[in-house]
This record gives sequence, structure tokens and C-alpha cells, in this order.
Amino acid sequence: MESIGPWLVMAGAYAAWQSARYSWWRSTVSYALPRVLMYHMIAPPRRGARFNGMRVSPEAFEWQLKWLRNNGFEFLSMSQLIGDAVPERSVAITFDDGFEDNFTAGFPLLKKYRAKATLYLVANRHDGTDWSGKKKAHHQGGELLREPKLSDDQVKEMVASGRVELGAHTLTHANLAALSREESAERLLDPRKPWRRVLGFPSPVSLIPLESGVRQTAS
Repeated sequence: MESIGPWLVMAGAYAAWQSARYSWWRSTVSYALPRVLMYHMIAPPRRGARFNGMRVSPEAFEWQLKWLRNNGFEFLSMSQLIGDAVPERSVAITFDDGFEDNFTAGFPLLKKYRAKATLYLVANRHDGTDWSGKKKAHHQGGELLREPKLSDDQVKEMVASGRVELGAHTLTHANLAALSREESAERLLDPRKPWRRVLGFPSPVSLIPLESGVRQTAS
């Protein structure tokens, strides 16, 4: 019986951690306030991969879209979400960075469930830069660098469908808080030039990388 004691302590500590993490005991936030669901990759976890926290399997993503649709949520783009009149049970989906599985796995499911999303695209996503490893030494290894990125043609198709809104996610995914005002402005504004060249119009919204301290800015 003495050996049971440590296991009970561990079980209790785990239960407390789960409770604090998911806050299941709190009352539901009013549905008058919109929900924002952020995704990076729509791909199954990989054994031994460092960034599985950025991966959501296609099956899980479909389950989430189906649940939202069946529970009366209205899918909005981010530019709609920051407008004046937002209906109750609104949800905005975002894809950050520009991974190719957003097109191959996520986009078909958006169409299947008549959902909308905003794609926050890094302009220089094909320049061979390891964004995470460059900013955080303990993230080096090239895992995100090796992930296939969206092509311009794939982005065009997604935007042309009316299901996906394009947003700028800076020029190089830099930590803007560590840059000068001039350098930050360059990385915020320059991404919109490629959108005009490739798609014929600029992105209506911008997203600042999380490390910079502010998430969302509108044009």
C-alpha cells in the first residue's frame, strides 16, 4: 500500500495541471465574442519531431470544422471579424506562415464545410531561411525549413475560391521587437508588394509574429 502514495500524488498533480491548462471549470465565454482558431500545419504528428505542437492532423481539423458547422458557427475572415457588426457564434480560422499542407490538406476541407480562413503568408518563405532556428538557438535543426511551402499558384487558387483571404505575415518572419523602427516598417510593408505583383491586389490585413508582442494589425 505504501507504493500507492507517490502514484496518487502524481495523478493529483497531473489532474491539477490539466485543469489549469484547459480551464474546463470556467463558464463559457459569451458567444457574442468571436472565436479565433490559429493553425500552422494541417498534417499528422511525426515521431520524434520537435514541432508537433504546430501540426493538426487532417482528421482532427475536419472534426473541428464539422463541429463548428453543426453548432451554428459562422465562418468569417479576419477583415470581416474586425468590422463593426459581427454576428454571434462567429469564428475566424487563420493559417500562419504558408506551409503547403494548408493547400493540399486544409483547403479541400474548407470547401467541404463551406468555411473561410485567412492565410497569413511570409513573403520570403522560399529563401532558405530557418525562421525558428534563426530566432531561437535551441530550435535549430531545420525541421521547419524542410517543410514544403505554398507556391504562388496555390495561393492564387485559394484566394480565387473566395474561401481564403490573404494576409501579410511580414517579409522574413523576423522578431520585430528586436529591430529598429525603420527595419520593422520595411518588414511589415514590403510583403504587400509581392501580393500586388502576383495576385493583382495587396493583402487587406497583416499579422505580426508572436515574439513581437502584438498579434493583429489592420491596414
